[in-house]
Amino acid sequence: MLDDSDPLPAQESSSTPDGSTTSSKKRRTRSPRTNRRQVKRQSQDAQPTPKKKHAARQDKGIPRLEPRDFIVLRWIMQMYCARFDQLQILLALHSPKKEELVDPEHVSPSTVRTHLGRWKALGLVRYRKILAAKEDPLWCWLTPYGLRYLAFEEDQDGQAIVYTYYEPKPRDLPHLFLINQARLYIERQYPAYVFKSERQLRREQQPRPKHIKKPHLTDGLFYRPDGRAIALEVERYDKAGARLKSILEELAARYHRTWYFVGHKAWTAITKALAQLPEDQQRRIQVLSVEEKLLRQPTGEHEEEVIEE
Repeated sequence: MLDDSDPLPAQESSSTPDGSTTSSKKRRTRSPRTNRRQVKRQSQDAQPTPKKKHAARQDKGIPRLEPRDFIVLRWIMQMYCARFDQLQILLALHSPKKEELVDPEHVSPSTVRTHLGRWKALGLVRYRKILAAKEDPLWCWLTPYGLRYLAFEEDQDGQAIVYTYYEPKPRDLPHLFLINQARLYIERQYPAYVFKSERQLRREQQPRPKHIKKPHLTDGLFYRPDGRAIALEVERYDKAGARLKSILEELAARYHRTWYFVGHKAWTAITKALAQLPEDQQRRIQVLSVEEKLLRQPTGEHEEEVIEE
């Protein structure tokens, strides 16, 4: 047993060539190769697990249509064509995010151009500037493929109705523009009404022998929720008195009501012909100003509102 006074045994030591001493207990050193492995393993542990790559969509790069696209494209199809500024109204009217629009009645021109580019890439529409006037915007209409693609109506035999291709002609544009404006004007006031265009009505007409007079074809019909029809008429210029009176009589006899949008050049002729009808027929036809209601050019002469009874 050792006494506290006894010296502790000294550790064995060995001398090195330079005269220094080292402990007999050898220190374990790691090779550079082992250090590299550990560093690599630690770096791998620190890296996030790579995400699994999903297979690319089969339609990658092909534009997709949204519900609003179908609504607006079918609107254009029914009306033959639509002008750029009318597309601004239509896209705003059917926007899924109306509360985010800076102008609740119009989308921006860039939004219209984006939609036009998408529709054209799919081969559904054509568009270009038709009239030479600088202030006149471009027009858009459906291609033959677009008419087939958007054929959603069926005839009596259950066959899809594909309309004949139509390319706008300069002489037709003023009248087509006003009919579009009239439809937009009414649809914003009566969104529950269903519209049937002149193009649809013409397609439904049964062929008749040449010697049998065809009934007057209105510029469109609005159907109320109760099923009653309201005729839409747009007149820019004066017509022969006898012919005009005959049209008004037919409208009063066939439809619950008629909204007749009249330009200032035809106003006198229309009101005179209307005054020749019996009072009960006069009440069925309401004359409205093209300039006041459709062109937003207040004249202060005809400020009456649309009456629906």
